[in-house]
Amino acid sequence: MKRDRILTTHAGSLPRSEELRELVLARAEGRPFDPDALAVRLKGEVAEIVRRQSACGVDSVNDGELGKTNFNNYVRERLAGFESRPYVPGRSPKPLSIAGRELTKFPEYFAAGGRGFGAFAGAGPSRPQVFCVAPLKYVGQAALKDDLENFRAYSRTGTLPAASRRGAPPGNSRGHP
Repeated sequence: MKRDRILTTHAGSLPRSEELRELVLARAEGRPFDPDALAVRLKGEVAEIVRRQSACGVDSVNDGELGKTNFNNYVRERLAGFESRPYVPGRSPKPLSIAGRELTKFPEYFAAGGRGFGAFAGAGPSRPQVFCVAPLKYVGQAALKDDLENFRAYSRTGTLPAASRRGAPPGNSRGHP
């Protein structure tokens, strides 16, 4: 098929309201939250973010990851076989970082602060570490069903040019020494 232009999409999180952000974080952190309020707000905000992408001319729209805290939590919430453990200096394995290869190749960049990325890249020891302790198994069927229903809510009222669902690629969910 010949096209006269390059089709557009994006990957990654789009802005969400503070109210939705708080509900999503409470769910991820195991704090009390109102699941009905989360469901209603998430459905409405996904419909709006899809509408806005379509209005901007994005050819393949998505849910903007509005219901997810980050890609590492997304993997942990949808796969079984992982276990979180607190980092214990001197006893735990050295924490891995998603920026591990970059930390090794460009130490001067991160030593100078990494233009804001440095704090994220070196955040391992203060957070629980995740270990694979059993065969991996997908357990996110209910969450995926909810994601798809939220996404479809817009398509019932608006016209979608094309749609896509993103998932965290496996390389993002493992650290590098």
